[in-house]
Amino acid sequence: MSHIFDTEEPRPQRTILIDAALQILAPMKYPNGYLRSLTSFGGVVRTYTDEDLGIGHLIDTLKATPGIAVATGTREFDVTGVGAQEALSTVELILYFASGHQRDRYTGRHAPDNVARANDHADPGLHIMMEHALELMYGRYPQATKTTVKQIRIVRERELATAEPMTIWVQEYRVKLFTPAPIFGKGREWRTPPDPLTEVYWRNTPAQNETVPPDAPVDPRTVDVDTQL
Repeated sequence: MSHIFDTEEPRPQRTILIDAALQILAPMKYPNGYLRSLTSFGGVVRTYTDEDLGIGHLIDTLKATPGIAVATGTREFDVTGVGAQEALSTVELILYFASGHQRDRYTGRHAPDNVARANDHADPGLHIMMEHALELMYGRYPQATKTTVKQIRIVRERELATAEPMTIWVQEYRVKLFTPAPIFGKGREWRTPPDPLTEVYWRNTPAQNETVPPDAPVDPRTVDVDTQL
């Protein structure tokens, strides 16, 4: 089965975003960088109260630290257009950062220690990880061709969980998405009144002293518009 989208993109917009984030952050991966894991995450964890399921699954995903997991979250829509509706939306792009450096059970995972200062491939701490990711992500277009997925914009950074195996922080981004109306007459999203005027053709009738008016209409769907004011 072939999936065809009104956006004319080859993949869903959320998939484009996640794949783009993984590609943008790839220079941070070991051995060129220091990340031991860089992966997508199939859930959204909002607060530490998601500990039983959400944070547990996130820790399982990020068990190789330092690591980053990428997810998409809430998408809010606005609709524009007359007749053929076009959907404008903003979607969350979420990065989960994890450091499990054992310099301390709960503290000390933010700043680098002597090992990290001597080795660029060691766990540098959350501050450096988030700074590098921000520099790579902010303002980037997810695709080389600027189409229906717009620039990546940063919103906030916050702590998610400080647990024994790792400390997790979050960067939240917002991305504008555009879903255009399908081609006129062929789309599922064309909305009209129950008894619309369809296929109305317009014929301009010039002033009498300029040119000969057009012949009388032979098609009942045409409408003469007298340009005299």
